[in-house]
Amino acid sequence: ASILLPYGKLLILGTMWFVPASTWGVHRRDRVLVIMDQIGKVTLADCSLFAVLSIMLQAPWSAEGDPSTRLQLGVSPRAGYIWQVFGTGVSLVVGHAMLAAHRIVERESNKYIVQASVVQSTRTMSMLESQTNLRSSSAGGLLASFADALGGNSEGNLSVAQLAGHAKAGLVTLLLSTTLGLMLGGTFVGCFKVHWTGAVTSIRGLMHDGAYDYWTMWELLVGLTRTGLQATAACIFVEALLIIFCFIVPIAFIAAMLVLWLCPMKPAVQYRMWVVLQVVCAWGAMDIFTGAIFLSGLFSKDIYNFVNYSMEHGNLQPICAGLQGSTGVVCIGAEPGLQMGIALILTAVILWVACAIYVHMVMTRIREGKMLQTM
Repeated sequence: ASILLPYGKLLILGTMWFVPASTWGVHRRDRVLVIMDQIGKVTLADCSLFAVLSIMLQAPWSAEGDPSTRLQLGVSPRAGYIWQVFGTGVSLVVGHAMLAAHRIVERESNKYIVQASVVQSTRTMSMLESQTNLRSSSAGGLLASFADALGGNSEGNLSVAQLAGHAKAGLVTLLLSTTLGLMLGGTFVGCFKVHWTGAVTSIRGLMHDGAYDYWTMWELLVGLTRTGLQATAACIFVEALLIIFCFIVPIAFIAAMLVLWLCPMKPAVQYRMWVVLQVVCAWGAMDIFTGAIFLSGLFSKDIYNFVNYSMEHGNLQPICAGLQGSTGVVCIGAEPGLQMGIALILTAVILWVACAIYVHMVMTRIREGKMLQTM
């Protein structure tokens, strides 16, 4: 993810920039640019995994009733880590610029406005005919009022749900609402744990602390500065990025997607909001961070061996080597694991991706005039 994808993405973007439409069709180029735009954040998969490892090794332990007796472990990101995050951000911006240039040249905004206006007129006529039939029936008054409430606004504009032929209170609305609820609730439910082994457990026993640390996703997001040690600028920077892009941005995306899906708007406003939401989705990293948590629990033994290797070849090497050589006990062992709450976050990010793909397909079908073919 951090080696092949960044260079492969830039190579594909460069190819799309120079290859003429007669060789590579407009629709295929649009599809490729959208995919490259959305998968660019996968480059941060290993950065997210190292963030999880760094956070789980932030250990502020102190003895009960004796604050002077404490053990504090801390991990701080180095310059190479920051530069990789920065490089991914630049790559995302390049992808946005390429996609924007493609849409301007192909006048996709005008195409959407024209096609959406036609679909809107057709849907509105169908809704008016249905309401006329309702009013002519025996229960017409009440049902017609209900149909008016579910219809467009006073200017005759419709929501994306109505343009797609869906009920406002339908399955997509339910899935978007469920996603938002799972994101908000699941973030504060236990999803991760660390089992400490080795000599460090004896120290924790003296401090009346257990052999496990339990984490919610929110605690992981704000975990780089939890030790009480003086936080470095890198720790504060990475923690701010985690909070913004792994929590605030995904929730804002789902909330705005609900607005786009349910609220009647002019076609021009719908298109602009859709374009902005694609950019927001490309920067939302809750799925990448959740994947890192899940993988760290899935490959816990490998993580345990990696931590041991780091301790044996780091600043604590003389102490740890002497301890293990004389007693056979490792200095510090940390084995990650998962709690049941990870299922909530995994469900949320799967629904997030599924809903984003479906809405994109709907908007594309409207823009390309394919929605009229199914009406």
